[in-house]
Amino acid sequence: MTPHKDAVGRLVSQHTPDPENRALRGLLHAAGIAAADADADKLIQPRALVALPLLTPTTQTPQLVEHVSTVMNDRGRLADRSPLRVLGWAPDARITITAMADAGILLVTAGGLEAISRQGHLRLPAATRHLCRLRAGDRLLMAAHHQAALLTIYTPRAVAAMTATYHQTISSEPPAGRPTQENRHEQHLRR
Repeated sequence: MTPHKDAVGRLVSQHTPDPENRALRGLLHAAGIAAADADADKLIQPRALVALPLLTPTTQTPQLVEHVSTVMNDRGRLADRSPLRVLGWAPDARITITAMADAGILLVTAGGLEAISRQGHLRLPAATRHLCRLRAGDRLLMAAHHQAALLTIYTPRAVAAMTATYHQTISSEPPAGRPTQENRHEQHLRR
């Protein structure tokens, strides 16, 4: 492009045809940004863009519950420490871990016989892991309840049960394309 001034004194650039510019022009046209131009020697003027409204800053209230998904290693150490920081639990802080094994939920509260590791990680004791049938590599959902000073840990089994119940409450019909167990059984009998 070589710029020059037009009769009014505005800077105008002359455009030389270029295969890359043609491809770019086609993409801009397909996206609705530029008008189609049959003559490859002319510049394409973009359509007028409408500005988006600016966001007004607001003060946010602190989140009452922080949810984190974390992985457990073979020694019961939970990788993510952020829920412990949210609760203000420092390394070596004493805690109590209560297992609700049938529900697949662990409750962790301040004070007790267990402790946060020196590195600031929560480590689930072997007895608790075996009771809840947890294995190395399992992903756990942690919910730090700041006001209650409570950490709730949900096992994969608990998360699966909760999501299944949630989906049953929002829809009585299965998602499109996915037959229910009863429909599959009926289809099998028809064969």
